Amino acid sequence: MKRIFYLPYDIRKIINLFTYHLIPTIHRLLKKDQKYGKTLIYYSSNLFFSGGLADRLKGIATAYNLAVLSSRKFKIISNSPFEMKKILIKNNINWEIETSSMEKKILFVAKHYNFMDKPDLIEENIEKIIHNQNQVIALRINDDYTHHIKNYYKNDKVKDWNESFNYIFSYSTFT
Repeated sequence: MKRIFYLPYDIRKIINLFTYHLIPTIHRLLKKDQKYGKTLIYYSSNLFFSGGLADRLKGIATAYNLAVLSSRKFKIISNSPFEMKKILIKNNINWEIETSSMEKKILFVAKHYNFMDKPDLIEENIEKIIHNQNQVIALRINDDYTHHIKNYYKNDKVKDWNESFNYIFSYSTFT
């Protein structure tokens, strides 16, 4: 009889701390993030729940607007349960990262923020994200805060959800 082994929650927290906080901090101290320039990455992971497609698209719109406000390039890493670029293609900006090995490298140098299902955290941390001095920021978010950003910052570059979607994406032949 085969035993199925699940990691206890505490061990997952330790792995998460090591992978997404300690290693990237060391890489940033060694200036390994400099070659990527100022970049904000929306990412969803198969290691942790990221919501369905609609949740991810809402998070992408929010992340895009934060990239605009912080004068950063915008990239997307979303390969699970499917590759985003198979159903949606780039429109006005190149949001793709060339290879999966490059995705891993850039995530290992990024300052990570996780706002999955945490609306109170995003509102109090928007300023931290916009003024963050790290070159690369990775953001996990699954809700639309564009209305809050637009009302608070009164910036003409901030787009509503549907404007953001149409600016970032075009439909692929798959759809």
